[in-house]
Amino acid sequence: MAALSETSLSLIASAPLTSATATKALLEVLLVLTAVYYIFHLTSPSRLLRALLAAIAELESSYIDALERGAFSPSDLSIAATLAALQLKVSTIREAALRNSLSYRAALREFLKGQTLTMLQCIHEVRVLGTHIELLYQQILKEAHLRASSPDVEAFESVTRAVAVRQRCKY
Repeated sequence: MAALSETSLSLIASAPLTSATATKALLEVLLVLTAVYYIFHLTSPSRLLRALLAAIAELESSYIDALERGAFSPSDLSIAATLAALQLKVSTIREAALRNSLSYRAALREFLKGQTLTMLQCIHEVRVLGTHIELLYQQILKEAHLRASSPDVEAFESVTRAVAVRQRCKY
């Protein structure tokens, strides 16, 4: 085994170090460092917290719009309870992230404990509920369209006009 390692060392030492191999090695190191930087950047708690807050704000807006459109009734407790639970979860995550942002050591400890994964999971849950609310609204539009194929065409046209005006005002 010792003879093998001496042979390997002698081959490495005798290999000429050209500028092309040095440049290639430097580029490989820079590529790895860039990849690590972007992984940490994309999973940083501050970036994920901004995405989470934007997602929950969009969900709250969708919920209110769906209530106004009549996609479900205010007495539908399953969606309201899920929204309230998500709001509490987001609030808890935000509080922890703000507290940990004061210290690099605390931020690193929470990162290693999996705070990033918790934030990603919460973002996913928020988007799933938003999609569910949007599907309920699309179902209402579909039912309105089916009713519009009957003699009540004016009701469908007024609903679609109201939705179009609301969408234009929203953006």
